[in-house]
Amino acid sequence: MTPMERADRTVHGVTSRAWEVVRYERAGKWYTEPPLNGDGSRLLLTVDDAAYLLSEPDAEWYEGKPGGARLDAKVRAARSS
Repeated sequence: MTPMERADRTVHGVTSRAWEVVRYERAGKWYTEPPLNGDGSRLLLTVDDAAYLLSEPDAEWYEGKPGGARLDAKVRAARSS
């Protein structure tokens, strides 16, 4: 199983720069990860950081994913203002 196929990894959206916003359930942490053709490094995020990235105009947000209730509320609030 590759790191991109981990069972505890959930993609909650894609930033306007094509980086995935993911949550690793076991660790309970948020990260942004580059596309597969990127350098492979990932950045640790807070839920506020993740919400900011997914509230950008060109970002794709996958609402309702497991473990994302706080993120969903923050993105919803940011997009409505």
